[in-house]
Amino acid sequence: MGRHAAVARNVPFGGTSAGLAVLGQFDYAAFYESVTSTDAMANPYDRNVTLDRSLLNALPNMAGVITDTHLVTRDRMGRLVTFMGRLVADGWASNAAVRGIGLNEQTAVVIENGVGTVVGNPDGAGGRTGQAYFLQSPVAPIAVKSKTPLTYRGLQVEKRVAGGSYDLVHWPTIAPYSISVESGVLTSNPY
Repeated sequence: MGRHAAVARNVPFGGTSAGLAVLGQFDYAAFYESVTSTDAMANPYDRNVTLDRSLLNALPNMAGVITDTHLVTRDRMGRLVTFMGRLVADGWASNAAVRGIGLNEQTAVVIENGVGTVVGNPDGAGGRTGQAYFLQSPVAPIAVKSKTPLTYRGLQVEKRVAGGSYDLVHWPTIAPYSISVESGVLTSNPY
């Protein structure tokens, strides 16, 4: 109860790595082994795609959200998209409500009054830190089945770098780019 009271008092919250993983309503639990994007997209019900309703419940403006870390460095965009597809397919979130936030290493999104500000070092790790990606989809995934490659088209992506911000109350789509997974393969560069 304390965390919700703190947020109600406009205390900012955020996290990196495992601290980020539990801020959304849903989390990747990694009960067995970590799953790669390739394996997750090839089979959205791979035994290593283990999702959970968050330990913290939904903090304000984080309902319907699942997060992932080390996004670019470990090429995890495909698994984040798979997680979103699973949440819809499993009935945990409606397509209209499911969202994804992916951060690269040494990066956080600090949320205050519904606005997420990206914090990180844009020059670290070969220029890959300080990047955040906000995903949503206007349409439901097409194929999210066991032992069947994922097909999920037209996910809208907003990229922000250190110092940038994103409205987590309204989740706007200002000139986003889109990505799709077709039969288990990302069809364009997701970064």
